Amino acid sequence: MARHRAGEFSYVTAYEELEMSLLLPSPFQPRERIGDTDELGESIKASGLIEPIVVRPKAGYFEIIAGNRRYNACRKLNFRRIPAIVVEMPDKEAYEAALAENLQRRTLDPIEEAESFRRYCEEYGWGSQSELARHIGKSQAYVAHRLRLLALPESIKSVIRDGSLSASTAEEISWLKDSERQREIFESAIRHKITRADIREAASSQGLERNETPAPDWLKTTQKSRKDSDAFVIDRAILSLKVSMVRIDSLYEKARSDALKKVLLSKRISVHQLIDELLSYKRTRVG
Repeated sequence: MARHRAGEFSYVTAYEELEMSLLLPSPFQPRERIGDTDELGESIKASGLIEPIVVRPKAGYFEIIAGNRRYNACRKLNFRRIPAIVVEMPDKEAYEAALAENLQRRTLDPIEEAESFRRYCEEYGWGSQSELARHIGKSQAYVAHRLRLLALPESIKSVIRDGSLSASTAEEISWLKDSERQREIFESAIRHKITRADIREAASSQGLERNETPAPDWLKTTQKSRKDSDAFVIDRAILSLKVSMVRIDSLYEKARSDALKKVLLSKRISVHQLIDELLSYKRTRVG
């Protein structure tokens, strides 16, 4: 077991070789398209999986927080097990971790980034633009500018997705209030490869009105760091027990005899009781 530090939060982690059948994708995955994993698969086939995926115990399975492409590549290679770091992490922090990894790897297109930011702030209501920016290592301006792309017409967003129009140029177009001028400048940007600076200069010389209204900044939320060593020990024990529960559930489904199923069920109940006892101890003795 080890401690994993993410931003201002500390998590207890465990390294496991997990059965592929016990893994499920996360509903909070920022990436809409996994894309082609053949090249990645060839690399894994030649050198092995260098970086483990990150998962968390969830409803009898392990939910993938980071590493969906690695998981898909290994599944195509018919791996039976995959190296994984198991971490106990709430939905909000799991989403932040997945988003931060995708941003670091540059696997999201600008519209996917913008949609991920919108879901965090608006759909899930997890925090403000500034809080999100702090957790993913970006500036608030970066987050706000990405969010502006969502107000553009679908025709422009599709071109941003396929890489024919840069995000910076699209952001400059998004500042124009007149939708007709937006369309004209967009077409000119595609046809003549004009830059963000060209658009800003043209808008200034033609007296085009810019929409200076900033994107909304939602209510900030705060969470405290956890520093108590006893709390870490308890969390470490709970994480180990949850991993065991998932494995017991899997074995229960594979068992054929009723007698064995009865034994496994009793063990699962015992493990669950241990988790409850540790949680109770943490609430009453540790806080």
